Amino acid sequence: MRKLSFTLMSLLAIGALCSQAQATVDTISGKNSTFFAASGEPCVAGQNIDLSGSIQKGKKKRVLTIDLTAQVDSSPASNNSLKGFLFVNGFADIVKASSFFTDNNGDCSLCETTGHFFVDLDAAEALHPGMFIGQPLTLSGQVQNQSSTSGTTCDVTLTARMEVK
Repeated sequence: MRKLSFTLMSLLAIGALCSQAQATVDTISGKNSTFFAASGEPCVAGQNIDLSGSIQKGKKKRVLTIDLTAQVDSSPASNNSLKGFLFVNGFADIVKASSFFTDNNGDCSLCETTGHFFVDLDAAEALHPGMFIGQPLTLSGQVQNQSSTSGTTCDVTLTARMEVK
């Protein structure tokens, strides 16, 4: 658990130190968890920011918990509408709350939203046999700012952990 906390704190520190002018991407994948961070990504209306990560293999009696956070930095302040999607092994139908949307309804120069998701791996395997248990778990997602103007950047993070039910 300490190693997991240290890794997460390291990713957050990297994101905080990165220049907004240059995008940086970091991915750490492991046996039971994966972390993805992108900092300073151009975030113009209609353009997707792609996220990805993988876990070594799915196991019975486990649940995959996933947190996806997006932060928009726009100067001058503007109305930012964020939309996000998440897929596991190419499927969205097995992800509980597979998308999120937020509309800040007003001027916002630094706006943030977070989506919390989970996948019951036994249920996913029952729905798509042979695709999850004993197979690598590939997470992919997209974040899109639907109403921003040029000069806007996004910082995004994806954290996923496979846990015993």
